[in-house]
Amino acid sequence: MSKDTSHRAQAYTLEGVFAAIIVLTSLVFGLQIVDIGPWASDTSEQTSALETRAEDVLALTANDGNLSKIVRCYQVGAQSFQGATLDDDATQFERLLNQSLSNQSVSFNVYFRYQTEDGEIESEAVSQETGDPQSLIAPSDTAVVASRTVAIYDDEPVRISGASGTACGDTFSNAPRTVEQWSEQRPYFMPDVAPNSDLYNIVEVRIVAW
Repeated sequence: MSKDTSHRAQAYTLEGVFAAIIVLTSLVFGLQIVDIGPWASDTSEQTSALETRAEDVLALTANDGNLSKIVRCYQVGAQSFQGATLDDDATQFERLLNQSLSNQSVSFNVYFRYQTEDGEIESEAVSQETGDPQSLIAPSDTAVVASRTVAIYDDEPVRISGASGTACGDTFSNAPRTVEQWSEQRPYFMPDVAPNSDLYNIVEVRIVAW
């Protein structure tokens, strides 16, 4: 190889190196100036709006006493709570879940968190059919949580007169009417943590939505 050819090859090599450096520098600089602010802002607003909707479902249900009712009737009238499919016996809670979440293509799980006799906190998923934990959907990383606490008392009914079918509130001629009576005669998902008072338990109703 002649001296001129060697110098020319070296020049081409250096030119290629410099070109690669320029491309990499431009790429790094370009990535640094990309503004992700609007995307992050939109995501934050959507998350906040979803959290507000979930909180509204709980607030509206609690305002007329229905939040306490769905807790008391769980595993007595209604076995689980969902919003995808409604019938004539659907509770107000399920209708709100349907309108605010399911109809908006939002997935959710509903949990009851209550105190055990040992003072521990037990969490039970109630938005799917009981006894099949594999049917529960795992929430995504963007899930929001809304919760509301309700007190359950011994003398409150688990079945309300006037309901039909399998609705929460069914009434039977020989069925216990109060929380205390039901728990003494039939399996009940939560215990009486204050047997010497009118209070039966404190339950946190939690919606995890995404």
